Amino acid sequence: MTEAKVSRKQQILQALMEMLEDPNIRITTAALAKRVGVSEAALYRHFASKAQMYDALIEFVEETIFSRAKKDSATRTKRTNPMSANSYPAAYLCRA
Repeated sequence: MTEAKVSRKQQILQALMEMLEDPNIRITTAALAKRVGVSEAALYRHFASKAQMYDALIEFVEETIFSRAKKDSATRTKRTNPMSANSYPAAYLCRA
């Protein structure tokens, strides 16, 4: 996430993702709410159920992975594109 203001929903999903990474943490709505700094009721204002939280988490992770992969791919393509004018010496490009 960028430095721009992160939505509460994104904060909840980020915290849930971090909690899932630690096998020693027991994940409960109380623990999640405490980590985010909200009440359990606030969690349910954003998600109707725990199942909906996990569904949203899957989408959140997919979007994060795909956006990073897309950025990496675009960066690699710019650097390694054989058709790029920057890839060939000027003398080669001017040949008839």
